[in-house]
Amino acid sequence: MLQKTFIIMENSQKEKPDTEKSSKPNQKVILASLLQTGIEFAIILGLPLYLLIMAGKWLDQKQNTHFFVLIGILLALSISSFAIYKRIKEITRLLK
Repeated sequence: MLQKTFIIMENSQKEKPDTEKSSKPNQKVILASLLQTGIEFAIILGLPLYLLIMAGKWLDQKQNTHFFVLIGILLALSISSFAIYKRIKEITRLLK
């Protein structure tokens, strides 16, 4: 999805080479790509956190402990950090 947004940005720059505004990408396109990236990061962080906390709660109810929720949180943050790191590397590669 993000690649399509950057392709649109490049095409919008190529359409009007004579004007001064064409040297800068369209603000709406930049805002849309930033919003999309923010939503992706929220999903990457929130979804594993929610799922693993729920799994930890379920296991804690079965075992009568609070240990599995902590493991779920740590595991979710580790998975999310790795996924965000990969996504940032991909975005950086696309911007070059």
